[in-house]
Amino acid sequence: MSVVTRRKSVKEDRDTVLRMVKAHTEADLFLKANKEFSLKVLSRYLRMNDRELLEEAYNIYKEDFLSLPRTIVQGHDATYEYVVASNGPKS
Repeated sequence: MSVVTRRKSVKEDRDTVLRMVKAHTEADLFLKANKEFSLKVLSRYLRMNDRELLEEAYNIYKEDFLSLPRTIVQGHDATYEYVVASNGPKS
């Protein structure tokens, strides 16, 4: 899972950014420590009760969340190109 923000936001609203990172880290630890509860949450939001599919979804989420937040630079070029293309040329 990735979270992207502007450098300006990090500088100007550092408290909010830090609280978000802490919340994300706590959510990841909770997900991994409380499997049954996490399966119930997934069941609710994925709107399914198939235990096998929920287990697969849980395993995907469990692997996707990084326990320790870190900056990953790989792949940002594609995101930058998309944003530029979406916003069009600037005058």
